[in-house]
Amino acid sequence: MAGPPPPPRGRIGTALMASLVTLVLAVTVTGTVVYLRGDFRAAPGPSVAHVPEDPCASVEGSSFDDLDARPEFASVRNVETSCSWAVGNGDIPESTLRVEYAVPDEARRAELAEERGGEPVTEADELYQDAHEYYSEPVLEHQEAFSERERPESYGDESALVFLEYGDPELDYPQPTVSAALVIRDGERVTSVSLSSYTGELEFTQAEHVITDLVDDVPWQE
Repeated sequence: MAGPPPPPRGRIGTALMASLVTLVLAVTVTGTVVYLRGDFRAAPGPSVAHVPEDPCASVEGSSFDDLDARPEFASVRNVETSCSWAVGNGDIPESTLRVEYAVPDEARRAELAEERGGEPVTEADELYQDAHEYYSEPVLEHQEAFSERERPESYGDESALVFLEYGDPELDYPQPTVSAALVIRDGERVTSVSLSSYTGELEFTQAEHVITDLVDDVPWQE
C-alpha cells in the first residue's frame, strides 16, 4: 500500500471527486484547509490567488483516469494548493501522486509574515528553487540519497524532472523510498507533479512515463 503523503513543505478531479462528498477530517489553521482521505472537494475556504481553488478537481484526462487514483489528502492555502492520491494500476507499484500549485507571497502578506517571524517567498524563481531542492533531497536529515537523477525539461520558463532514491543507511535491510517530480515555473506560478513509492519498486522509466503523460492533464500554465 502507498504510505502517507510526504510532509508539506510549508511554502511551497475528476467525476470521482465531484460526486458525493465524504469529508473525514477538516482542519483550519492560519488560513489552511486540510482534508484527509475520502471522496472530497474543497469546501469554501481562504481566498486563493492564481492557483486552483480545488486542486483535486484540477486534474482530469485519460492519463489520470488510467492511474486508478484514490484521493488521500488536500491542502488549500492563500498562495498554495495541493492534492494527493493513492495510485497503482498494475503497471506501476502502489504510489502516492501529488500535484501542487504555488505562487509567491504578495508584498502585504509577506510583510505580515515577516512581522510574525515567518520567511515569506516573494520571487517565483526562488519558489522554483525551493521546490526543486525539496524533491532533490531526502525528507529526513538522517536519511541518505542512494541514487539520484535530474533532467532539464522544456515546460514553461524553466523545469526539471528529478528522480531520487533514499532511505536510512543504518538499517540492515533498508527499503528505499523512491520519488520522481517534474517541477515547472510558468510566469509567477510553480507547479510540481510528483510520484512517490514507499516499497522501493518504482523505477525511473516508470515514473518518467507516468509524470510526462500526466502533465498534459495538469493545468501548469498560468
